[in-house]
Amino acid sequence: MEVVEVLTLEDRFNNFELVFIHLQNAINENTLPHSDITKEGMLKRFEYTHVYAWKAMKVWLKSQGVKNINNAKNVSIEAYNNNLIQKLKPWLDMIDSREISFHSFKQEVLESEYKKLIEIYMPQFEDLRFQLKSYL
Repeated sequence: MEVVEVLTLEDRFNNFELVFIHLQNAINENTLPHSDITKEGMLKRFEYTHVYAWKAMKVWLKSQGVKNINNAKNVSIEAYNNNLIQKLKPWLDMIDSREISFHSFKQEVLESEYKKLIEIYMPQFEDLRFQLKSYL
């Protein structure tokens, strides 16, 4: 018989917060302008920060009685509908960005996704961090 570990909201939040802080530190601690290899590393950190973010949102939504949420898009829509996040478009764009950054090695894609990370996605992660922390 397999034992399935159920993570609480606090567990999911702590995981999300840890990877978010690592991403934030990478952005803040490196000398500007960031090198391409540093940008690539930040985009990789963005990918798993996003995963931990939507999984934390999923646990919160389930605690609110929301059902049938099993992927990042559904979770983002329901998080918006339940006022956990204030803007839906950036969260849906993050899903696309994860796919684009994972499958493309073009310089213009690297620059575009890096810019979105810094200007759009980081503030969304910070807002989510604040919101989730208020529920703990």
